[in-house]
Parts: sequence; C-alpha cells; structure tokens
Amino acid sequence: MAFLSDKSPLCFAANEDCRIVIIGGKPLGKRHIFWNFVSSQKERIVQDKRD
Repeated sequence: MAFLSDKSPLCFAANEDCRIVIIGGKPLGKRHIFWNFVSSQKERIVQDKRD
C-alpha cells in the first residue's frame, strides 16, 4: 500500500501478468479507532463501547 501526493509520478512494471487497484480521492479526515470500531465522531465510539 502506498500513499502518494498529488504531484507524485507513477510508474508500474511487472515481470508477469498481474492486477492492481488504484483508489484515489480526498483524505477522509481524522478517524477515531477503538478495537474494531472506526468513526469520524468520537461520541459514536463511546456509545458503541457502552453497547
């Protein structure tokens, strides 16, 4: 996995047939993580821990 800036040049080469996936977009912003819970709102994580 790689995180690239908007100005990073890309060059791919493979020695045999392969598949690649390129996903792009704006950053999602700050995320809060607790165990397997991920949210942009800390309050939701707190509620999930209570539940």
